[in-house]
Amino acid sequence: DMGADLAQFQRMMRGELEQYSLEKRLLHRDGAIIWVNIRCSITGGPTPLVVGLVEDITERRRHTEQLAALNRELETRVAHRTAQLAVQALAMDSTMEGMAVMRDGRFIYMNQPHADMFGYTPEELLGKSWRALAGPEEQQHFETEAHHFYTADAALRLRAALDAFTGGRIVIGIAGMPYKCPPAPLEVAF
Repeated sequence: DMGADLAQFQRMMRGELEQYSLEKRLLHRDGAIIWVNIRCSITGGPTPLVVGLVEDITERRRHTEQLAALNRELETRVAHRTAQLAVQALAMDSTMEGMAVMRDGRFIYMNQPHADMFGYTPEELLGKSWRALAGPEEQQHFETEAHHFYTADAALRLRAALDAFTGGRIVIGIAGMPYKCPPAPLEVAF
């Protein structure tokens, strides 16, 4: 790193630069390499003075390198997950079964067979609530009788409903087997 520093210093001494700044490595007394930021300037006047400031930036560099490594790992994970989602979307688009994905009660994905069941195009239903496909009685029934376990509170309500169940029919909807729903934080076994 000495070459870059010396070249800048010589340019400053020839009057080509008023000041310069650069990051470089130095050898610590204990043998460790440290990173520093050097800022150097020259004062005017009859006796010019060189003023230098050396700042230890070893920790900042270490944090910057860690952040860069984490960003690379995240980019790799995102690329992998994007590829997985592309395969899943292709599979969902290729099936003749109606499939839809909802977030917060609104459709965020729907294949053509699902939309065809209701006489819509997927684009007409994306962003809309599931209530758009159900009459008032069905909506009331789902809101009071349907359960899921995507949140801890909902799982507790489902457990309470099963504990209070005294007889009749229980309908369990399964998206497909074997299928583990990645966004579902809780799993269940019967």
